[in-house]
Formats: sequence, C-alpha cells, structure tokens
Amino acid sequence: MKFNAFLCILLGMNLIGIGIGSVIGYHLNESFNDYYWLYLSVPILTIGSLLMMYGALNRNEDLKND
Repeated sequence: MKFNAFLCILLGMNLIGIGIGSVIGYHLNESFNDYYWLYLSVPILTIGSLLMMYGALNRNEDLKND
C-alpha cells in the first residue's frame, strides 16, 4: 500500500469522526440556538468519505502482475 493512500484513509477517518462527533454533540447540547453546526458537519463528512474511498480504491502502479 502506498503511503499516500494510507494517509488519505487516515485523514478521511479523522474527518468522519469529527463530523459524527459534531452531529452527536449538536443533538446532545440543546442550549445552543445556532443551527450552523449541524450544516457544517455535512461537508466534513462528505470530504472524509471521499478521502476514504480515494485511498481505498487508489491503484498502486508500482506493483507488477506476473
């Protein structure tokens, strides 16, 4: 596995964790009247998911099929 693919997967997992944490934190904390935190988690989850898919589906051109 190339290091760039591993780095994309790791970064994607971190972003997904941040997005899920913000959604759970938004719903658990009812004292805020600002709704932009919930909308901010959507692009974070999208970018994290795309980075994980890119890292998992990235082809390693250095491998030779014999």
